[in-house]
Amino acid sequence: MLKKKKVVKDHKIKEYLIEKLSVGKVTGCVYQNTITRHYIINSKRLPLFYINVSWVKPIQTIPLYYIIVYFNITSKINSAKDLFNKKIKGEFSIHTIINNKDIPLKSNIVVNKYFMKYFTMNRDKIQDSYEKYLTDKKYPEFFRLAESDLGSRTALVNTLITLLASPKKDTTGYIYDKLSQWPFACYLTTNYDDEIKRHLDRTGIHYDTLRNQKKDFYVIRDGVTNCIFKLHSDLKYPEEVVITSKDYQHLYIDDHGRYYCDKLRQIFEMFDVLIIGHSLSDPDIDYILRIARKTASPRHPIYMIAADYTKAEETEFFEKYNIVLLPYSNTDGKHATLKRILSTYDRFIISRKRNRPTTQVDISDDSNMALSLFLFRKLQGADISNNISSLILFTIYASDNTWLPIDELVTKSPLNTLRKNDLVNTLVCELNSLVRASLVEKVNDKYQLTHQGIETVEVCHTNREAESSRAYGQFSIDLKTSFENLTREEGDLCRKLAEETICTVGFIKVI
Repeated sequence: MLKKKKVVKDHKIKEYLIEKLSVGKVTGCVYQNTITRHYIINSKRLPLFYINVSWVKPIQTIPLYYIIVYFNITSKINSAKDLFNKKIKGEFSIHTIINNKDIPLKSNIVVNKYFMKYFTMNRDKIQDSYEKYLTDKKYPEFFRLAESDLGSRTALVNTLITLLASPKKDTTGYIYDKLSQWPFACYLTTNYDDEIKRHLDRTGIHYDTLRNQKKDFYVIRDGVTNCIFKLHSDLKYPEEVVITSKDYQHLYIDDHGRYYCDKLRQIFEMFDVLIIGHSLSDPDIDYILRIARKTASPRHPIYMIAADYTKAEETEFFEKYNIVLLPYSNTDGKHATLKRILSTYDRFIISRKRNRPTTQVDISDDSNMALSLFLFRKLQGADISNNISSLILFTIYASDNTWLPIDELVTKSPLNTLRKNDLVNTLVCELNSLVRASLVEKVNDKYQLTHQGIETVEVCHTNREAESSRAYGQFSIDLKTSFENLTREEGDLCRKLAEETICTVGFIKVI
């Protein structure tokens, strides 16, 4: 008896080589179906064998069509007992599935003629499309076509995970090594891997890894440090990772990506940026050029180390986009010159080991009161003379932002922790201030957060969690550096004890 949700795989009998191509080969794999209760209950047409014909390429396998042999039961079946004990009558049929269409076939002659005709007409077309995209370096379009041919986004992501997300052990890339030692405040990467994070950990500095969702960009502000932003997200999150041309449109053109674009523009306005590892064919660089055209400022130039640019292009980039090109020759295709350039720059840059930066982190209790106090310190635009306004905001937010009258508001946490004379009158005054600041709206003597109010609380909550994560992450790295034989379990226990101790002391101090 199969357990619930247990999957029984079909049995692979043999694989045949059908044809060798200039890129890859066409194979046919013969499988024997495992007939389970699911088939018996839902249909009298039982699959017995099938041939999976695929185009096998170096980086992917594209399913082309299936040939399936069915046994169609014609006997009357009333129960599972009848199925196993009676002599069953039926007939065989052959079907093919191509482009998700189930086509019954009359004979092997029809099968051969049909498929030879189909693939003679379409194989070159499919192959030419891939080769054209690769030649033109239109990689997002290439992956969009692959997604369609593989049948689903999940299949595409799983293929990429197999090919890209398993770095060799003890990888010590020279470029990553140098970039991790230079004291950059933050890193923006379009890579799916965690190489920069691994190299930063080796330097003894903790960096938080964030993705490309709206809440991830809440921490971006003047002075932000110790963050890695994965602009294309991560292959662990198939629905948000940026791979295909459709994903780029969603990110840079559609309304959904407006917040992302605004934050990216904000980064280029606030910080000096160094770009390494991109070329003009990258869609991201095209968008950066558009940003640079609008936000070009001598105070924050964009530096770009790139291969094989001319003097004319250097001048054009600086005059049009305020981008300072630092070109190098890459005739060998191995970027050996880039390594020499970074080695030269390294002599003039103070590394983290020589000048280790310190990060001041506010440590507060994990309670509602502590978060509201953190919110109070971060609020801007509201006329707040004490922390009650921040307590009000978080109390409404913690109550699922439902409409609350004052008499009910004072019973909710964390406001119910206050013991203050004339509290209701004080709340009325502070609520009026929050209404004027467009953080709270009032209807029929009930109060609710505005969209701006919700975002204010969420931004502060995210910032607090980020600061806490950086503090304890750095604690874990320092602990491992001091005690090399420390196990992961021991490190986790030490971190937990530190969090509990610091939060308890911090809470007592605040109260």
